[in-house]
Amino acid sequence: MTLTRTASLSLLILALVAASITSATAAQARTTTQRATAAIFKDCAHDGRLNHHYRAKALAAAVRTIPADIDQYTNCHAAISAQRALYVGTRGGRTTTALLHDCHTHGTLRHRYSATQLRRALRHAGGCDDVIVSQLRGRTERVR
Repeated sequence: MTLTRTASLSLLILALVAASITSATAAQARTTTQRATAAIFKDCAHDGRLNHHYRAKALAAAVRTIPADIDQYTNCHAAISAQRALYVGTRGGRTTTALLHDCHTHGTLRHRYSATQLRRALRHAGGCDDVIVSQLRGRTERVR
């Protein structure tokens, strides 16, 4: 009888230790994302651009939690969305990623892309939609 009592007490202690480790890990992950989000806001608020690359998870958290004053008085929402689009663009293929990188880095398209590539990239534009639309309009006007 003492053995089962000891075994159940050991299981209880093991469960408590596992629960505390799990909650500590979750809290650490949450603070890591919060620190990354704060770094994103600091980087962006400085000049309205992101000068460093951040993880997709941190960028998604930054878009969800952008403070009202930063959103209203800076270009941070567009800059964060633009960097996020680079991650999303990888789903469209290498050309889409290259096109979005070209647009976000230079503010214009320095290379020539097909209309199909432009339309595909437009789905993931994230701040470059006006550049891509103007390229598409230029192509359709020349054809007419």
